[in-house]
Amino acid sequence: MKLVRSWLRTARHTAELLQKAVPSPLIQQAAWLEKKPVRIDHFGPDPGRLNMLVYPPSSRQDKTPCPLLILLHGCGQNAEAFAAASGWIALAERLNAPLILPVQSRANHPAGCFHWFRPEDIGSNGREAISILSMIHHACTTYPVDPRRIYIAGLSAGAAMAASMLATYPDVFARGMLFAGLPTNVVNTPAGALALMKKGLPSCTHEYLEVCARALAPSSVTRWPRVSIWHGLADRAVSPLNAGLLARQFLSLHRLSHDMQAEMLPQQAARPEGISWQRDGETLVSLHLVPGLGHALPVDQPLLAASDPYVQSVTGVHAADHAAAFWNV
Repeated sequence: MKLVRSWLRTARHTAELLQKAVPSPLIQQAAWLEKKPVRIDHFGPDPGRLNMLVYPPSSRQDKTPCPLLILLHGCGQNAEAFAAASGWIALAERLNAPLILPVQSRANHPAGCFHWFRPEDIGSNGREAISILSMIHHACTTYPVDPRRIYIAGLSAGAAMAASMLATYPDVFARGMLFAGLPTNVVNTPAGALALMKKGLPSCTHEYLEVCARALAPSSVTRWPRVSIWHGLADRAVSPLNAGLLARQFLSLHRLSHDMQAEMLPQQAARPEGISWQRDGETLVSLHLVPGLGHALPVDQPLLAASDPYVQSVTGVHAADHAAAFWNV
């Protein structure tokens, strides 16, 4: 009996140690929701009057070159809650990478939207674009960032701004993930932006989409970033037609041939793997249309989705895992 009691005590003690050493997924998710970023007040030129939040690498002692992640929130979102709910904090921790959150000021826009369509805020002379680039430069001089692995993602207005950053600074970014986004630089007024969100651009040519993006870029571009485009087929805020426009825009930039018809997109892209366009075996553009997903980023962890109205639980679709696979990290 003594031997049995001793064994039970040892087993209980071992179980307690294992529970502490390997937290349950629910405990880990709760910890990510509670983690707080560092605010950087002086990060360089800031003509866009944005705020910079950063989650530093989990191990500051490790000087191994690491990726840099940038996540742009959408209208009405809390940047910190979005970073946690989307799984981007967990992804950054897994990669031991810094995560930058550019934050729109309510003084700039009452709903906290990035000005993704205004000529004065996008492009190489754009105020908000310069502010975001300053944050990236600050992170690259503060942490051991591998300049070949800078990845940007965004949702809605954040995705539209991320698309403009990819077009404006193609030599800075390796890849981007765009959720519920819009093609870049095709409208320049609030009325035009609203019409684009609701209806897309009827009868828009590939040439026009490409010219609009190239107008933001340097005169000589040696390469374009790779992009993964995601959109919910149940999105009522931004028409899924914009996902096709965005894909066509980057396909044209990459000089990838395609014969994409808007009416066929749901049948083509509403699959777990989506549609991908490759060159030499490497995916340069991918498009994923998610049935049942509204104006949101998809995750397969309900606890995370419950903490942000623009993050939606979708069984088997976890955006951060797809990001890790697409970024090859």
